[in-house]
Amino acid sequence: MTKPLADIRLEIDEIDQQLVRLIASRGELVKEAGQLKKTAQEVEAPDRIAQVIDRVSRYALETGADVRLVETLYRQMIAGFIQLEHQVVKKRD
Repeated sequence: MTKPLADIRLEIDEIDQQLVRLIASRGELVKEAGQLKKTAQEVEAPDRIAQVIDRVSRYALETGADVRLVETLYRQMIAGFIQLEHQVVKKRD
């Protein structure tokens, strides 16, 4: 039997809360990492980006998530976090 739409939306809202909390936690770790980086090149880290995209794409496959959607979301998120790291590095210098 299908759940009522209102119940499904409540579950989605709970997941959204969890996701935002996790993104905030990731952002705090990004700031910490930014404190350790000395150059813009270290912030950009294309090899690290490739590793993350590869890893989350595999997670997506394993869990049945849409791989293209996960990759797109992570590329957007990483771009935002790179900007944050650049701000941290600039502020420190």
